[in-house]
Parts: sequence; C-alpha cells; structure tokens
Amino acid sequence: MEEVSLVNAPESIENPYFKDLDSYIFKSSISIYSHDLSGILVIKKLSNTSCRVAFTTEFGNTLLDMTITPTGYEKHFAIQKLDRKVILKTLAKDIRALTANDLTAKKAFRQGEKEVLMGNLNKFQLYYFFKLGRLKQILKTTKNKEKLKIQFSFDEVGQLNLINLAHEGIALNIQLRPID
Repeated sequence: MEEVSLVNAPESIENPYFKDLDSYIFKSSISIYSHDLSGILVIKKLSNTSCRVAFTTEFGNTLLDMTITPTGYEKHFAIQKLDRKVILKTLAKDIRALTANDLTAKKAFRQGEKEVLMGNLNKFQLYYFFKLGRLKQILKTTKNKEKLKIQFSFDEVGQLNLINLAHEGIALNIQLRPID
C-alpha cells in the first residue's frame, strides 16, 4: 500500500482516550503464558509521562500495584504469578505506550483511508492509526520489527468498548473494557 505524506499534519500526537489527568477503570483480563487473570485495572494518570496502576480481583484483592515513570517502574506489590522482572517490565512498557501523550510527530502520512502519525517513546517507535479522526490502533515497533499492537474497538453508538493489547513473539494478551 502506498504511503502519501500528510499536509498540515499535527506537530504532536495525542491519545484521546488517555489525554486527561484522571483515573481510568477497566474490567480486564490478562493472559500471560499459561496463566489467565481477570479483574479490575485502574490507571491513574499522575502526569503526561507517569501513572499509577492497580490490578485487583473483583472482590478487591490486590494482584498488582505499580507506578510507571517515563523510563522505568516502581513495584509496590505483585502476586507471585506476576512478580517476575520480565513480566513487570513488559507490563510497564505496555501501559506507557497505551497512555503516552504529547509525543512529537516525527512522520505523518496517509495509508489508504488511515492517517498515520509516528512518534518516538524511549527507543521505540509508536505508529498511531486514525480513521475518520478516531484513533483505531497503535503499533509499537523497534526499527522494522513489530512488538505490540494496541487496537481500539467501538460499539454501535461509537463509544470505546474494548482495548486489546497483543504482543508479537511472547504469549501475552491484555483486554480492557472501560467501566463507566
């Protein structure tokens, strides 16, 4: 598919679903290797570059509590199944990519019906795919290799009803359904 440069492209990239300094609450399920966990995920944006994440069971037992910063994370609590450095680091990178805002647009082009903006987050490139002005997908890549695909799905009235984070190369999938 041919890429055509965009004229009058924005200078910065904003994720409209995580633009406010607010708390975001999701019914979530995480499949990691052979473990399936479900519960409530709360993301509290502390700034445009950091947030606090709590993952609890529906009964309120804490499974994970961590603060994510621009280049790292601080674990406050994690159950044994999640308390491995590689898992925590990957989850922190995923949430950082999902909630990133105010990235400088390094590239802007059209790909079919989609407008694509590319920005850098640490050593990764994030490609934001917009269709009819609505963010549909974020791809996180290194050079030419896709690492993470974040897809946004909507109900019949246009409300966000599912965020799916799927990894390439590792058995990790996260599904988030917003709770009003």
